[in-house]
Amino acid sequence: MRTDLIDHDFDGRLAQLHELVESAPSLSGALAWWTGGGTPTIHVLGTRKHVLTAREYIDLRGHQHTTGHERTGMLSSARGGRTLALTRALIIPDRIPRSVRLECGIPHPDNPEVTHTTRVPLGIALTAEYGPRFRRADQTVRSILFHEDESGEPLSLQCTATLLLDDEPIGVVTERLTRLVVEEFAPPGTVAGYLHGHDEPPVGRPNRWSVGAFTRRWATAARGRTVA
Repeated sequence: MRTDLIDHDFDGRLAQLHELVESAPSLSGALAWWTGGGTPTIHVLGTRKHVLTAREYIDLRGHQHTTGHERTGMLSSARGGRTLALTRALIIPDRIPRSVRLECGIPHPDNPEVTHTTRVPLGIALTAEYGPRFRRADQTVRSILFHEDESGEPLSLQCTATLLLDDEPIGVVTERLTRLVVEEFAPPGTVAGYLHGHDEPPVGRPNRWSVGAFTRRWATAARGRTVA
């Protein structure tokens, strides 16, 4: 929901966004509500096999041969393809059900599969499939207003969280929200109402995630704005 907003409202919206991100069960779902424009999609920028550090091994309750998969991406608004957040996810593939891995294009390092990059955020796929069995834990949110990403995009908040499925850690994520989320969008209701389920849109896998629809939408977004 694009809106013309005056500068003195910025701090208030930033505080609301901080509250939302800190407590929401899914960042993608929260941003869909905040922007009023449908579920965001992810443009995967890079993936690679990742050897866990000692800290990651402890935090993710690693076993002897636990292997990680790192995925960096960019969450974009469903309408217009505006950049909402930059993400880094460290995932334990063998703890994610195969159907979800394939839907999100995440290969299993010990059992190579043919996977295709998709625009489906992992949190959306897991929420749609498992509901409250999937959740975020140990969330921390901090302001990064005076920072920019590698392409010069102004940022607003950084969130880190552990992803749990049936209370077992399946990954950790770091998400950096862009400043335009605060400057160009406003919540359609109260954050408390959303968090208590009174104003929350259903989570699903809409038809716009077809390859043809993605191609058309990405081309439209590219004409409107160049993203480095």
